[in-house]
Amino acid sequence: MTKNLGEHSDKLDAATKEEIQKVIDEAKKLDPNSDVEALKAQTQALSNAAMKIGQAMYQNKGSSGGSQADNTTDAETVDHDDKKK
Repeated sequence: MTKNLGEHSDKLDAATKEEIQKVIDEAKKLDPNSDVEALKAQTQALSNAAMKIGQAMYQNKGSSGGSQADNTTDAETVDHDDKKK
């Protein structure tokens, strides 16, 4: 999780980076002998943080990659009616 945050921090706003870092820090402090509910809650928090990183990656990819699909031109399609004339 720390590696992902470092690799994709440029795609996240400051508040989101801070929130994710806080979740990571809390997970590191958690005692492995804690009760099951605390471990489940922390696991869920880490999962949510990972999803935020993924969403940021997807949004950035979609904004640049989506335009490529839209760059097709009508010239690439063949009008069969014109060939018959």
